[in-house]
Amino acid sequence: MVIHFLYGTGSSLQIRKFVVLNFHSTSNITVSNFTAGHTKEQGSCAGGVLEFWDSDCITVDNCGLFGCGILGVRAELCSALAVTGCEIYECSYGGISIGNSSGIKIENCSFRDLGGDALYFYECKDVTVDGEQVSGNARLSY
Repeated sequence: MVIHFLYGTGSSLQIRKFVVLNFHSTSNITVSNFTAGHTKEQGSCAGGVLEFWDSDCITVDNCGLFGCGILGVRAELCSALAVTGCEIYECSYGGISIGNSSGIKIENCSFRDLGGDALYFYECKDVTVDGEQVSGNARLSY
């Protein structure tokens, strides 16, 4: 599955109470070239921006993930996950949280104005951030 938006063609998603895009038990997913998030309004958000569960061969590339949503990217029980060239900002709990997963690559991402850690890994294997091997149980702030 490929979700690819072209800039300048209405490539923006804004949802407040749910996860913006949620993938369960899927393979070969590419999400690229769009901006998604939760608009800032009175009250709180209940969901994140992108979530992946029990999935593999995932690429998130060149996306803007924002808002009062819980996390920019959350993944659980996944393998072969790459997040590259993304801007993740203004999420209330943090940027990227990945658990019980393997083959993770985070490259050239920027993080700002987060309510928690930029990156949080727990019970993960084979994790690299900007080409450096990282512990499978780590919290990183930028």
